[in-house]
Amino acid sequence: MRDVSEVAFAANDLEWAPIPRSQLDIERCLTSGQTFLWKRSASGRFIVATHDTLMLLDPRADGFFWATSPPDRWDHVATFFALDVDLAALYRDWIRRDARFAHYIRSAEGLRVLRQDPGAALIAFICSACNNVPRIQMLLRRLAVAVGHVPEVPWSEVMPLHPLPGDLRVLREADLRALGFGYRARYLSSLPVAGPADVGALASLPYAEARAQLMRIAGVGPKVADCVCLYGLGMAQVVPVDTHIRQYAVKHLAPDLAGRSLTPRHYDALGSLFRGIMGPYAGWAQQYVYVYQRQVARSRPVVIR
Repeated sequence: MRDVSEVAFAANDLEWAPIPRSQLDIERCLTSGQTFLWKRSASGRFIVATHDTLMLLDPRADGFFWATSPPDRWDHVATFFALDVDLAALYRDWIRRDARFAHYIRSAEGLRVLRQDPGAALIAFICSACNNVPRIQMLLRRLAVAVGHVPEVPWSEVMPLHPLPGDLRVLREADLRALGFGYRARYLSSLPVAGPADVGALASLPYAEARAQLMRIAGVGPKVADCVCLYGLGMAQVVPVDTHIRQYAVKHLAPDLAGRSLTPRHYDALGSLFRGIMGPYAGWAQQYVYVYQRQVARSRPVVIR
C-alpha cells in the first residue's frame, strides 16, 4: 500500500519554507510531549492534525516542504510553530541567566513550544495524566473519529481533526468508557457542561486566575492546568513540573527539596523558582530541560532486579 503522505507529492503542489532545522526542528517539536495527533511516514514526513487544519510537513536540514488542508494555510503553520519567537534571542537570554543552559540548548536546538487550540489542549492533557504517548495518541484518534472529524483528502484520510470540548456533547460517559478512556471518561463527558464556555477566553486573565479557573474542572490538577496554560493559552512563562523538571530543579536549584514528595506546595515552589531564574519564557526553557532529561533517562541501562 502506498504511504498516504507520498500521495501528496502527486496530488498537491507543496510549498517550500526556508527555515533551517536550527530554527525549527519539526520532529523534535512533535515528539516532545506537547501534541499527540500526528503520524510520521516511513520516509520521514509528518501529518499533523489541529482542531481545524491538517498539515503535511516534509522537513529537511535547510527548511521544509508543506501543504495544508484547507489549502494555503501558512498562517496556521506559522502560528502553530510560534515562528514569531526569536529562538536566538531566547538562547542568549537563557545563557545569560544560567550559563549551564548552553548544554541544554545544544541538545535540543530548534525546539519550540507549540501554540495549540486551548480546548484541544485541555482534552489532550486530561488524557495525558498517568498515561504514555502511544496510548494518548490512540485515545485521541478514537475520540476524534467518534465525533466524526475525519476530512476526506487524499493524503490524510486516516488522520482526523483534533476534537474540542463542544464536540464531546454527542458522547456519553459509557461511550467514552467503551473507547478505552477508563476513569477519564467521567471528566471528558462533563467537559461541555462543566468546562468554561470558551477556554480561550482564559488567555486574557493573569496566569494565577486562569490556572484557578482550569482547576475547577474535574480531572484538571496543577500540572494539567499548567500544560493548558503553556501549550493552549500561550502563557510562555508557565512551568509544568514533572519528574524530569523536578530532577533538574532539585539538582541545580533547590537541593533542599531532594527526597521530598511532590506536594502541591513543592510543585508550586519548583515552578516559581524555575520561572524566577529563566524569565518570561521559562515555559520554553523547561521544554529543553524536559527533552534532555528524557534523553538521559532513555540512555540509562535497564537494571533487572
